[in-house]
Amino acid sequence: MKYNPERHDRHSIRLRGHDYAGIGAYFVTICLNRRIPHVAQGQTHVAQGQTHVAQGQTHVAQGQTHVAQGQPHVAQGQTHRSAPTGTQPEFGFPTFGLVKNGVMLLNDSGKMVQKYILEIVNNTDKFFNIKINEYVIMPDHIHGIIKINDPSTTNPPVGADLRVCPFATNARPYLPRVAPVNHVAPNPIELGTIIQWLKTMTTNEYTNGVKTFKWKPFHKKLWQRNYYERIIRNETEYARIAEYIRNNPILWEKAR
Repeated sequence: MKYNPERHDRHSIRLRGHDYAGIGAYFVTICLNRRIPHVAQGQTHVAQGQTHVAQGQTHVAQGQTHVAQGQPHVAQGQTHRSAPTGTQPEFGFPTFGLVKNGVMLLNDSGKMVQKYILEIVNNTDKFFNIKINEYVIMPDHIHGIIKINDPSTTNPPVGADLRVCPFATNARPYLPRVAPVNHVAPNPIELGTIIQWLKTMTTNEYTNGVKTFKWKPFHKKLWQRNYYERIIRNETEYARIAEYIRNNPILWEKAR
């Protein structure tokens, strides 16, 4: 097989051996495939201790993680991202809106993404063990806290199914559940499955928006292949991350 660097140099950034279907809370960041450019050359960063990946790389640099106590870490001499604001023109590629006066203003594609996030939040039949407590849609990424609950304490409907087509080859097919026998708990929806569902549904509708509403086209794929996550270990960490998510538009604008 011919060597393909985009395929053969990929490495998983998930924590090896961790059960992502297990009970827990995760700080998740999902990024558009094309990020808003920097003012000058420099590396991108991921906030609040999430696994760090340098822009343009397909692997995680060994030992390179941020564990910030408050705001995201910026290396000395590193430039900030050029944030879209109300005074800047639109970019020629997909974005979800702009930040103005510390408030994220969603465009039509951003509202579309929000629709699917709210489906996860509100559709407790389909997403029976998933809860999104905090989230923010930013111009080129999404931050959120996703909580996976104990499936034995929920009552999923018979036949609930998250399969979408096409289904990514790196995602585990989620087969229809049947009524539990003798109170056996159903299989929980794992973190990777819910992220893949969100990416696939939004990509399909965004593609339709490009054709129907002349949304900005994307090259090859709308989202980055992977996503960033941090396991939330305690209530103090949870509160700090939740505050960071709520204040993200303000922090984005300050970083111009």
